[in-house]
Amino acid sequence: MKNEIRILILEDVPADVVMINHELRNAHLTFRSKRVDTRDEFLSELEHETPDLILSDHGLPGFDGFTALAMAKDKCPDVPFIFVTSALGEELTIETFESGATDYVLKHRLSNLAPAVQRALREAEEKRKRREAEAALKESEERFRTLVAGVKDYAIFMVDCEGLVTSWNSGAEWITGYRADEIIGQHFRRFYTQEEAQKRRPEHAVLAAAAGGRFEEEGWRIRKGGSKFRAHVVITALRSEKGELRGFAQVTRNVTDHKAVQEALARSEARKSAILASALDAILYLDDKGVIHEWNAAAEKMFGYSRDEAIGQKMDRLIIPPFLQDIYKQGVADYFATGVASLLGRPVEVTLRRADKTEFQAEVGITRIAGQEPPHYAVVIHDIAERKKT
Repeated sequence: MKNEIRILILEDVPADVVMINHELRNAHLTFRSKRVDTRDEFLSELEHETPDLILSDHGLPGFDGFTALAMAKDKCPDVPFIFVTSALGEELTIETFESGATDYVLKHRLSNLAPAVQRALREAEEKRKRREAEAALKESEERFRTLVAGVKDYAIFMVDCEGLVTSWNSGAEWITGYRADEIIGQHFRRFYTQEEAQKRRPEHAVLAAAAGGRFEEEGWRIRKGGSKFRAHVVITALRSEKGELRGFAQVTRNVTDHKAVQEALARSEARKSAILASALDAILYLDDKGVIHEWNAAAEKMFGYSRDEAIGQKMDRLIIPPFLQDIYKQGVADYFATGVASLLGRPVEVTLRRADKTEFQAEVGITRIAGQEPPHYAVVIHDIAERKKT
């Protein structure tokens, strides 16, 4: 409620205005009132300074209260309008509220005026806040609809409780090929393969979403024309404030390319694992700090360390003999300072050490792995002890 209430009083008897003001002051209301008694004065006030409250007599010479009420509803429909009158019959009382008046108070019972004013102002404030909240919600919904409509990478659409499509964004058209006028009102099962539809997979999906609030899956979907694409789908149940199911929101993303990349990566990893497992030479992968990230079966056999023991260890501490430690570290330092390394790109004979502390001659080749930053390296070690003995 405002600190000072602006009250417009439509009354032709000044003494009655004095009594009205007296009652309101006794109720400790802070207000500023203005009396008018003609149609022109009343209309001028409505147009130039909207009041917070209107108090009006029912009958004035040449100007009645119902006309004033109609004018107030036209110019400032949210301002409370209270009749302060001498007497009201039953029919006139009914007409008062049917015409849109907030309340009425009889002049010989002005003690009821302050509570009526406070109630009217409180209700007006609640209506104002509710109206602002509704306007904010509508604006938020409009922004959301605009945002959803412009999303191209995701198909976003709503379905009702029967599974019929009720909204359709541009991303849905982009991904599935259906225009909104082709799909709205249709069941969303048409995006599923025939086998999935026959298994009632769409119905099971929305039932799961209704039960858990959210359902997520990845599977094949059908575009207009019959072509397939791999889809990641999230279905969310939409409920009213009372918890009643209103429908479902579905967000679909085309992950066909991502899936192909994952499958290609899996095949690549499988080939790499097969090569590492079958190689006769020890193969190590190192990071830029010299830490071991891969240790194949041949390395286990050659050095006597299991893969679990070797992974995470520095290569120099594990297989470089003590007398070569300083040379190794200096070579690494020179490489990072100048970019030149004697071991990179060509096989070099070196002495290495096994887990049992025995040393042997080996041929080592180190190659930088392309496309990785910071740099990583592949190390291939061939045991030449027998060859050297021969």
